[in-house]
Amino acid sequence: MLPLLFTRNKMDTKKRQLIQIKIKDIIIGNRQRNGAIDTQMLKFSIDQYGLLVPIIVEPLAGGTYQLLAGERRLRACKELGWKLITAILRETLSPIQQQEIELEENIRRKQLNWQDENQAIQTIFKLKAELNQTLTPDRFSKRYTQAEFAEEMNMTEAKVSQALKLASALDLYPELALCMSRREAIKRLRRLSSGTLVVQSEIMAKVRETFIESTAEKSLKGIEQDCVDLIITDFTKEFKRGEAILTEIFRVLKPYGYVFAFFHNTQLAAMRELMDKFRVYQGQMPYIWHKREFNTYQPFIWISKRADVAPKYVSPVISYAEEPHNLHDLAKPYQLYHSLIKATTLKGQFIVNPLAYDINVTKVCMDNDRNVLSICETQVLREAWLLNIRQ
Repeated sequence: MLPLLFTRNKMDTKKRQLIQIKIKDIIIGNRQRNGAIDTQMLKFSIDQYGLLVPIIVEPLAGGTYQLLAGERRLRACKELGWKLITAILRETLSPIQQQEIELEENIRRKQLNWQDENQAIQTIFKLKAELNQTLTPDRFSKRYTQAEFAEEMNMTEAKVSQALKLASALDLYPELALCMSRREAIKRLRRLSSGTLVVQSEIMAKVRETFIESTAEKSLKGIEQDCVDLIITDFTKEFKRGEAILTEIFRVLKPYGYVFAFFHNTQLAAMRELMDKFRVYQGQMPYIWHKREFNTYQPFIWISKRADVAPKYVSPVISYAEEPHNLHDLAKPYQLYHSLIKATTLKGQFIVNPLAYDINVTKVCMDNDRNVLSICETQVLREAWLLNIRQ
């Protein structure tokens, strides 16, 4: 359990309301620790110098207390044969100290995504670095270390180091927040730090080249036959043009490439009839994009010229919230495209979005070393998205 530590000279003893409580009345609960807790050094320190830092508890019914901070100290005192222990009641803590406990509880309950968890780890580390005092007297430096923090949080030192590094890097490279995992963000940070990614002006130039204003049919006619690995598109508002667009899609698609075609839930039967005209393989059951915040959905199907089985790693139901400040009602979140592109393509392969209502297919492909062409049919929408990505 994470111990909250206080400076010796600035803390008002009255405000802290130090109390003596029986160890047998303290409930530890499920602290989610892995393995045994080593208290040997701590027992030596407490035996020689007393308990320098009280534990923190919350009163429960029946005269018992829930332990909030200080599990190692409690266990050490219990192993030393103590019957009573000095404690601080939670309600007497300062707002900063209560924030530290709340952050820790969120991390231990695994209620945070990796971005928020990194931020929480950084916040707790900074708080503890300011409030902490050394527990063992044989240390020469009172500087709080990542190793101490990792031990108290029951994390590996490598995870703490990565979390702190990424939390700081997010200010410099906000695009790291779009990565799906901490591991992916670390890889991307290494590339950014080493300078292997192109500078921002070059990125924008590439975005302009790959996110173009044109019509779907015209742009697809300019692509060679059988050279596209994946096509993602939405026919909701362009269903009347569906046959003309699909004619070009199946010309440029590789024989074993895939199409993910989104449509309105009233258009499923019409989509089936249209696919039958082209004699292509298609999914028997549509996939579902569940729009989490509104609890609504949009169906889409896979299509292929030769592949007669569904893509392996695409879930039947994909649940992602729409991104805030969307510029079009058919825009889709980065994470949705990311899951489809990563599941069906490899580095260097070619993805096309012939009816682009957002810039996220382009962003996913650039972030994951895919070649891409996104075709936006409205100049105003394209310029708005370019302005959005620059900002």
